[in-house]
Amino acid sequence: MSDLIERQAAIDAVLDMNAEHRVSWMDAVIDIINELPSAQPERPRGRWIEHRRTGIGLWNNYVECSNCGIWFFSENLVRRSFCPNCGADMRTEQMLKLVRAWEKAHRKSAEGEE
Repeated sequence: MSDLIERQAAIDAVLDMNAEHRVSWMDAVIDIINELPSAQPERPRGRWIEHRRTGIGLWNNYVECSNCGIWFFSENLVRRSFCPNCGADMRTEQMLKLVRAWEKAHRKSAEGEE
């Protein structure tokens, strides 16, 4: 996994190396830092754990995020692709394969139209 750093913190670290005098190579390093692509943090994976209790009422059925453990008392969340608390990706591997296949077919058809 990539290390995620704050771009401005890296620039400040370069400038702090010689706080009294700005040296010419510092501008080159700052330009390089500004041109680096930003890292995309990897989204955690999870799944909805359904809990059902006997009895009557809304509070008897709930879902739990396997990543953060937060409980939600709405079964509508089972249809969501991401946990609203921690952002974990709840899509199954089978669903992801279907999405990738659709995207690949869509790209091919778009390239054919050009």
